[in-house]
Amino acid sequence: SGVHGVVDSINQDVVTIMAVGIDIDGQKVDIPACSVQKRFKPGDHIKVMTGQNTDETGLVVSVSDNVVTFVSDMTMQEVSLFSKDLREAAEVGTGTDIVGNYELHDLVQLDLQTVGIIFKTERDSFQVLDQNGQVQLVQPHQISMQQDSLQATATDSEGHELRVNDNIRKIKGENRKGRVLHIHQSFFAFLHNHDVPENGGVFVTHCHSLASLAPKGMTVTRIRN
Repeated sequence: SGVHGVVDSINQDVVTIMAVGIDIDGQKVDIPACSVQKRFKPGDHIKVMTGQNTDETGLVVSVSDNVVTFVSDMTMQEVSLFSKDLREAAEVGTGTDIVGNYELHDLVQLDLQTVGIIFKTERDSFQVLDQNGQVQLVQPHQISMQQDSLQATATDSEGHELRVNDNIRKIKGENRKGRVLHIHQSFFAFLHNHDVPENGGVFVTHCHSLASLAPKGMTVTRIRN
């Protein structure tokens, strides 16, 4: 009771979480799915996933059991909903995160050499962070195609396998943590951390500058020339 953390895996009716911020920090704990609920706190930026307020975003002002009250970004009115109907939000919602055939956090091909991740949607355009860390304003017709990285893999600084949705920490430069949104060519990783203020919490780095918070799979020896 009272354990909180990040979901590591789900097996039928058992959820395995990586405990955070308590005596068993970093350890995996198995919990019945019926006993698990999403955890929010005042100050979190959330998005509504279902119901009449779908796609609305707002700032959490209070939490009581499994009911979350937030101030809507659109109406500035307080709204109370069950936590199961919410998720963390990266951007202020305008009622939709979709423009044309693309949406927030899609990985898109801009030209033969450039891919990027959509981190903000506007009325008829996107802001995209490319693999070189540059921000571009892009309209839908300027996108060649959407990239599917769901099955993509890479290796981290310790030779462990990296996959989409893994939780990692950056060991070079700024000591950031984040969740892998996309992997490109087994070299670039696009990550998200809602505590990072710039670019909607999205940032990009080389996979070999990362370390998995929950290593899995075989260790791969990197050959250096």
